[in-house]
Amino acid sequence: MHSDVKPQNILIDGEGRARLTDFGLARFLEETTTLSTQEHLVGSPHFMAPEQWRGQKLTEATDLYAMGLVLYFSLTGRLPYEGATRVALMYKHLHEPVIGAGRPLYQVPDPLAQVIRRATEKDPAERFGSAEEFAQAIADCGLRTAD
Repeated sequence: MHSDVKPQNILIDGEGRARLTDFGLARFLEETTTLSTQEHLVGSPHFMAPEQWRGQKLTEATDLYAMGLVLYFSLTGRLPYEGATRVALMYKHLHEPVIGAGRPLYQVPDPLAQVIRRATEKDPAERFGSAEEFAQAIADCGLRTAD
């Protein structure tokens, strides 16, 4: 578990492989997987899962939510949620779908949009069961990379 997955913590190596960096927060959370007060919320607000905002137990599903948001950001060039305050961001993470009515993903194949929808479900139990399952769902979309 990383707990602070965001574009700035993903580096691409010389062979084109993505590498997750900055495990300082993950080491801090080894001792506790819950944080219960607003002033002690840990993570980057634009990429925090609902359970992070609520101060609930963090799991692999927490990182999968953030990866879904990173995928959204990578495809659109836009932050998944924007708000003038942390409270506005929190509300959106807790209640608004990333892709839904009024928030379509233009020029993104529907199967890939479905992957993002599932990864960013508000209920962690509704997300992918593992990073491998998430990666397989992306692979099953049949995307081709540029040569």
